[in-house]
Amino acid sequence: MSTLCLSFWEAAEESRVCISVKQRNRPASYYVYMMASPSLTLYTGVTNDLERRVAEHKSGTGSRFTSRYHTTRLVYCEEFSDINLAIEREKQIKGLRREKKIALVETLNPAWQDLSEADQNGILRCADSAQNDKKWFFHYK
Repeated sequence: MSTLCLSFWEAAEESRVCISVKQRNRPASYYVYMMASPSLTLYTGVTNDLERRVAEHKSGTGSRFTSRYHTTRLVYCEEFSDINLAIEREKQIKGLRREKKIALVETLNPAWQDLSEADQNGILRCADSAQNDKKWFFHYK
C-alpha cells in the first residue's frame, strides 16, 4: 500500500488529502478474449480485468450481444502489456471470417472448455501474446 497525498490552499489554509493506493505488483495487463454460446456464437472483446469482464458476461450484463446470444463461456484469451496492441489484436480477430475464429479457438482450446473455470489451484489459462508458438502461460486469479 502506498499513500498519495494532494495539497491545496484555500483561504490561506493548507489542506491535505491523502488516500491509500494499492500498488500492482506486476505491470498492467490487457486481454483480448472470445466468449462462446452453447450454439458457438462468438463474441470478441478487450478488457483490463478479465475476471470481472467474464463475470459480467456470465451474469448477462456484459453487453446487449451477450444477453441476447448467451455468450457466457470464455473459450479464448490473450494477454498484452500494451493496450494499443490489445486493441489492434481485437480488431484483427473481429475482422476474421468465422471459420478462422473457430480455428484460432481450436489451436488452444480444441475441446471448447470454459477457460474461466480455473482448475483447483485457481489458474486461468490464456495464450501468451508474446510467444509466436502460442504456448500456455498461467495467470493467478
